[in-house]
Amino acid sequence: MTKNKTIITYEHDKIQQCLTCECDECNNICKCKCNNSHFEELKEYCCAKFDYGLTYNYKEQCIDIRKYTGLFQLKDGTYVEILPKINKNSEIEGRQIFYNLINASHNIGREFKQVSNTDISPEKIKILEILISIFCEDLKIIMQKGVKKSYNAKQENLPVFKGKLKLTEHIRKNFISKEKFFVEYDEFSENIAENKILKSACLYLLKETKNDKSKKILRKMLVVFDDVDECINLYKDENNVQINRLHSYYKRPINFAKFFLKHKNFVPKRGQINMPALLFPLEKMFEDYIESILYKKFKNLKRQFSPYFLVKDDDKEIFNTQMDFVIFNENETEAIIIDAKWKLFNENDIENNYNISQSDLYQLFTYSKILKQRKNLNKVTIILAYPKWEYFVMLKELHYFDNTEIIVAPIDVLNKMDNNSFIDKINNLFNMSK
Repeated sequence: MTKNKTIITYEHDKIQQCLTCECDECNNICKCKCNNSHFEELKEYCCAKFDYGLTYNYKEQCIDIRKYTGLFQLKDGTYVEILPKINKNSEIEGRQIFYNLINASHNIGREFKQVSNTDISPEKIKILEILISIFCEDLKIIMQKGVKKSYNAKQENLPVFKGKLKLTEHIRKNFISKEKFFVEYDEFSENIAENKILKSACLYLLKETKNDKSKKILRKMLVVFDDVDECINLYKDENNVQINRLHSYYKRPINFAKFFLKHKNFVPKRGQINMPALLFPLEKMFEDYIESILYKKFKNLKRQFSPYFLVKDDDKEIFNTQMDFVIFNENETEAIIIDAKWKLFNENDIENNYNISQSDLYQLFTYSKILKQRKNLNKVTIILAYPKWEYFVMLKELHYFDNTEIIVAPIDVLNKMDNNSFIDKINNLFNMSK
């Protein structure tokens, strides 16, 4: 990684322009200020075709940061990190929240898999190093469980016959040399598309990372891949990737590797027009985080459950319903709908209805009635899941006018293991009806 300056900011922050000077002391977005050149560049990106999550606020003459966490880089090489913000979390807590979310996230195409016994310290390292470290943890699992091998079709001109004769090539190459055969045969080898992609990512990241632990793992992996070729054509190798259940532990690191290789030009030359960015949508990441808490604890968990429609138009059904999560009990007589919301529920703000959206409640009530009727259920409960923060630490119970339960649950994004009350509540809702 380059030794460029990094500026830290948070979602929902406002970046203002410092009109007094251009010195480095004012070049600090944490204090809601940035120098003139950086401000003008950020303002330009507000109107860019690509959605950087930046909006220029004409009324306040500042730049609002919304929707994303991640990293982008300005033309002079300065990095801008956007960290998640729950109330007044510190930079260390922001990095830990980012690590927890990204470690459970599907947003860079990876399968959920808990990383255990990790020895990295996400609160102390930058966003790119966090991503590299998680990738390295998956490489360690590959080394433990075994490198994937598969049959590859191989064509060679051999002194012995094996496989299938390729007649056209055989005549062309062996018209004079009669002692050879141009054949095609299957070879069981580790020199396959999946390993080529991983090896190329390892070679690239070895030059990029400054983390000694990550470097050590990358070097070990390159020794393991000594007989594997580098990935020359990423698009071609992507299409040849085949991951079955036996090698499901390959899925996440493969997608990480593709992600890194596609961003090899992340560090631009000075004056590059397009701003390189690694941005992750927080709402989607929060959903993935909740799934990682529920995963394996509830076998009847459904993600993005959408088999039913809201309206019938003669024989046609329209307006598809989509529920973030649905959990059914063992005999599928009851269900819990869980809706994830990346915003702050305020248990003290009764005047503003605790910051719950009225439209969300209408939507979820409709979902509960559709699910109950279509699945012939005895009971449907709704859980609204919000991040835990200073003014929301305990479960809150509400009810619709027909007594359908609404449980508002705080989800701890800083300490993942501190979500037992959320799990216990789901179990209790089902157990009470036994």
